[in-house]
Amino acid sequence: MEFNGFTYDELKTILLAKNQNVVFGEEIKPHTTKKIAYVAKYVEEWLYVITNVSQYIFFIDIMSNAGLYKNSYLSTSISVLNVFVKYAKNHRDKQFFLLANDHDKDKVLTMKRIYKLYQEMFNKMGLTNIKMNIDCSDACDYLSRVNVTYHLEYVRGIKKSILLYVDPYNFINKKLAFGVEDFISKNYCELILNFYCNDYSRNVNNDKVKAHQMEIKEFIKDFCKLDEKENISAVVLRDHFTNLLLKNTKMKFYYFVSMKNEKNAPLYYLIFLTPNIRGLEKVKEATWNILGYHEEYCVNYKERDPNQLNLFNETPEEEAFAGILYRLESIFKQYNGCELSFEEIEVICLQRTFMKSTHVINQVLKPLINTNKILKKGNVGKANFKEDKYLINL
Repeated sequence: MEFNGFTYDELKTILLAKNQNVVFGEEIKPHTTKKIAYVAKYVEEWLYVITNVSQYIFFIDIMSNAGLYKNSYLSTSISVLNVFVKYAKNHRDKQFFLLANDHDKDKVLTMKRIYKLYQEMFNKMGLTNIKMNIDCSDACDYLSRVNVTYHLEYVRGIKKSILLYVDPYNFINKKLAFGVEDFISKNYCELILNFYCNDYSRNVNNDKVKAHQMEIKEFIKDFCKLDEKENISAVVLRDHFTNLLLKNTKMKFYYFVSMKNEKNAPLYYLIFLTPNIRGLEKVKEATWNILGYHEEYCVNYKERDPNQLNLFNETPEEEAFAGILYRLESIFKQYNGCELSFEEIEVICLQRTFMKSTHVINQVLKPLINTNKILKKGNVGKANFKEDKYLINL
């Protein structure tokens, strides 16, 4: 039987049969399972591109948990490892590194046992191009150490690709923020970071948790250089934090996905940062695959029948695109009278909406050109949209 990674049930059965001291992560909720699926899908899209150009491929999870959750789900790292297996078999000239860390010794021990099961299968298959390692340390210390251990700064150019995954249990503190900034300043990489806005909103002014409140305010004051006494919303802080990372590191593009609780309130934002527009294109492919025409996930959201029309004879998807076009018009107004390239318009669409690159021409440019709100300059043929310039006429 072809091996493409272990399922949850397979790992649980083998581990419990071999050792009764295995620990599991907590019971996770639907938004977490969706997050895991989202990250794994992005890795799949990411690998589709970088296996053509990179020799060394790293997925680094600095807060990895135990590998298995109580309610029958694989952790992010193990889900990604299964994706690695599929690609490594077809790209045996590439080296894949699954590097993880957690501060809980028992969880780390379980991950080591899981790694051992995978290594036994790799040995049987003759698969030698996947390397796995798990450490037990503070996440910030681990970031510095992994950079040195694997000489990441010195693997230059197209030979190396890195995806750093940062998923803290609480709102990010200043030490972790500085650690992430340092890592993505030194390394050309992608970043997915959990910005735990619900924890921030609940505790920034909560005197009952003085120590944690102090951590949050230190992040605001020392990392973000903002007045911690001001009433700063989670969204404003998210945007400021993201802009600092874009300004001070190799990152150039961003995208946010909102994960909500049962009451439709944001729990956290997944912040995606990349130095290359191809990374942005691929994260949008993953977003569309997991969330469709949505920019957020809420377990209680009930979607209407995809063929059910609204009062304007639009399907839910058509209605979503119409709403996004309306939003884009207000964004484009700030460029009124300016010429923008296709790529500049594409970046606005990819960063500020759920759209993929394949939507930009038919869902944005053509409708706005037809209503004279954008004028195609005609520097190239009528059918060539990607190499032309566009005058914003709003």
